[in-house]
Amino acid sequence: MRLRFVISLAAALTAPLWSQTPAAARSSAGPLAAFSQALESLAGRVGPAVVQIVSTGYGRGDGAEQGASSVLTRQRSTGSGVILSEDGFIVTNYHVVQGARKIEVRLAAGESGIPQEPVMLAKLIGVDRQTDVAVIKIDRTALPHLSCGEPKNVHVGQVVMAFGSPLGLAGSVSMGVISSTARLVHEDDSIAYLQTDAPINPGNSGGPLVDTGGQVVGLTLSS
Repeated sequence: MRLRFVISLAAALTAPLWSQTPAAARSSAGPLAAFSQALESLAGRVGPAVVQIVSTGYGRGDGAEQGASSVLTRQRSTGSGVILSEDGFIVTNYHVVQGARKIEVRLAAGESGIPQEPVMLAKLIGVDRQTDVAVIKIDRTALPHLSCGEPKNVHVGQVVMAFGSPLGLAGSVSMGVISSTARLVHEDDSIAYLQTDAPINPGNSGGPLVDTGGQVVGLTLSS
């Protein structure tokens, strides 16, 4: 019932615009409309470089009966990643691929709405456990990719967008600002993190946080 009310209200509000001439419609567009269009354009540029990642491995599970010894069970982890080179180098969070025996990557959907590849195998290139960063690679060229921004250019209050491609929610985008450029999760942490109020969807771990120029300023962490 609430959904019907929202749809009906939206239709009522937009109906008068249909009678406007194109010139009148353009003249009614202000800074807010221009800002919205800029964000749409940014999402269109960044989205193709964001991928889904599924890693499969084995870990210790609980025994079927109380007191039984632990057994190895198949474990599956999902997350996101961002392509940083046209020849297939992808950055994600280390915990997304930790202990993986097989890493699969799904590229962003093409114009037809169908993924360019059902699944592509990736190999692990290197990890940094302390910063929770991993580099993987797929065997493909001419890929859409992003570049990294300069840390010195990231400031509190700066508008950023968080991108992800978790399974079941491909093409997730949210917006916020940089809340802190040197946030310590724990007092004894040796690494300072960027903090943002942009909503981070579950499964977005490893997806890029980008500035308004489309440059990657960080990787998102989700629970």
